[in-house]
Amino acid sequence: MRKFFMSYGVILILFSIGVFLMFWHSEKPKEQMMYTWPNLPAPIGHERVLLTLAGQPSEGRIIDELARQLHLDADYRPMVLGTDVYDYRTIVVAVGYSPLGVYDSGRTLQEEKDRIQGILKEVRFREIPLIMIHLDGAGRLDPQTMEFMKMIAPYTSYFLGLKSMENQMELQKIFSEYRVPITLVNSVNDFATPFNSAFR
Repeated sequence: MRKFFMSYGVILILFSIGVFLMFWHSEKPKEQMMYTWPNLPAPIGHERVLLTLAGQPSEGRIIDELARQLHLDADYRPMVLGTDVYDYRTIVVAVGYSPLGVYDSGRTLQEEKDRIQGILKEVRFREIPLIMIHLDGAGRLDPQTMEFMKMIAPYTSYFLGLKSMENQMELQKIFSEYRVPITLVNSVNDFATPFNSAFR
């Protein structure tokens, strides 16, 4: 009889461990993907839209062209100041550090950071949505770009990027901390649908 109960106890323990592992494995991915959406379930942005850059990446024109294709009431102003955004209801920031782009803007990197801080200050004061976009994939997420992304994340209403971008776990942790919904797509050609869902 004692042998029977010992065997039954071992089986019960193994069954409990199996149930625990099953729930642990099923819950962990959900937690990591809590704020990930293929598209937004409801619009967050409003027209008139300001399109600008953080770090002066060359991909800014892609966002401008995308906004035109979607017929958004939007202005592309890559070097706009915080004092000039009072007329806009949504800010879209394409993030990516380009040393040449910053040099061509006539500013230093620190002056570019100060310009973004001025825009973020206005976003918080006016409580308007900010959409952060990162168009670069693997091998393009340098420390300066990460610094811009961390600076902007607390003010971000929605993040749109590529599945191939680096530091995804670190970025998802940051966006989860600020409850920022994110969408990651396969290529730049896939940006139109989720970007449109932010407005319509």
